Amino acid sequence: MEKLAKIIVYRIEVPENTDLNRYFEIMNTRGEQLEQHDILKATLMSYLSDDSEKGLFAKIWDACSDMTGYVQMHFISKNNAVREAIFGSEWNSMPPNSWQEYKKAISGTTQETTGHKICDLIEKNFKVEDDEGYVDGDVRVRFESVIEFPYFLLHTLKVYVSLYGVTHEIATSKIVDELLDDKKLLDAFNRVVSCGITDTGRIADNKEDFARGFIICLLRTRYLFDKYIIKREYANDSADGEWSLKSLYVSGQQSKKKAYYGNSEFTRSDEEEASTKTNIMMQSALRVSYTSPKVMHWITKLLIWLSEADCKNIKNDAITKFDKVAENIAIDAVRENFFQVCSNGVYAMGVNTPHIVFNYLDYLLWNDDWNGKKKKYSDFVFEFRNSVEHWYPQNPSEGTFEQWKDGVDQFGNLCIIQRNVNSKFSNMSPEAKKSTFKDMIVKGSIKLRIMSELTEKKRRQTSQPLLEGKGVQGA
Repeated sequence: MEKLAKIIVYRIEVPENTDLNRYFEIMNTRGEQLEQHDILKATLMSYLSDDSEKGLFAKIWDACSDMTGYVQMHFISKNNAVREAIFGSEWNSMPPNSWQEYKKAISGTTQETTGHKICDLIEKNFKVEDDEGYVDGDVRVRFESVIEFPYFLLHTLKVYVSLYGVTHEIATSKIVDELLDDKKLLDAFNRVVSCGITDTGRIADNKEDFARGFIICLLRTRYLFDKYIIKREYANDSADGEWSLKSLYVSGQQSKKKAYYGNSEFTRSDEEEASTKTNIMMQSALRVSYTSPKVMHWITKLLIWLSEADCKNIKNDAITKFDKVAENIAIDAVRENFFQVCSNGVYAMGVNTPHIVFNYLDYLLWNDDWNGKKKKYSDFVFEFRNSVEHWYPQNPSEGTFEQWKDGVDQFGNLCIIQRNVNSKFSNMSPEAKKSTFKDMIVKGSIKLRIMSELTEKKRRQTSQPLLEGKGVQGA
């Protein structure tokens, strides 16, 4: 606050017909470099000829660029007028797909914000009220996205390309790259704009329509992302977050309305809670399997499924199958990167076994248990277990027990654990691991728990791969 008291804000008028995008870039070369998404914003806005439309574009972009919380809460206006015009009186409706509706919603009188003046901000007792909201029991919560905004832009670009059937003008060239590379954000958009073709013609010939269409797609995709893609939820400033799939709702009347959060709907029956849990488990299995945002293609696939045909899948009972859509992504990955790679039915990829294979197996084991009576694994959650290890070691501690020369790399002998314990874990016997790491094992992978249970002293466990009999091969 003391620093703010010393700030001087200047308003500088530039000559008429100045290339504002170029000026914007040059001014930043003397200080901190602009992020690619900042340059992209200025570039897309430059396609619009009307200043009021540029302001509308910027308002939507700025709301979407804040990946904390839910996008509805980033539209602030007097009496919540803008928020309700876009998302309805309950703040939870799909944003419109018409540019004219946005022009009407975010115009003149409704753009009056509830922001704060600098003279207010520097006051000693000034506080910004947290607008995140509450879950049941008046527990205040905050949410953390699984990806950052530049990557979300790349996901949205792929959604746009899918929805509008954008192809490259050179038939043999790809319009978008497979890898989600935030360092190539500008290149990705430039390729779509300069080389993209739709049913209505070349995008380069009508950049204004592309800017309008993309910003609408950005907001609608962000709404779907917030509602149907997992995030981390932290309650009452707790450092221990949990996987969450919630929708934003509203309570109260008029200016006293406040946001609160409840489970996103995947079914309209008494099985709502169970359905939400299944979706959380499947998505979190995917999330911990693909730790780099560059390869989180599962998010793109889910967003395209949610967006296709004017979001028809969220308007009918198709949404009840959302967990199966996510599961099919996992099944395809296991089939392509494991079963089709291993030859002659020998699943012996060793430490190179893809993490999705372990995590999908854990999901199958959890799901079987969840639908049964025992609920033995009801405490299980997917965590970042990123080290593949041998249960019976490759190189036993010298002179302590026999080396397993044939089959040690088979999937049945492999487990996935936290990387911070792998150095201590590697050369111990199964019996020693079971006793030394029992606290880690009891909270670890379900496959690891079962391996520990099957371990018998002075007997080498050589069972067949645990994936067999779980329906993966025939899925």
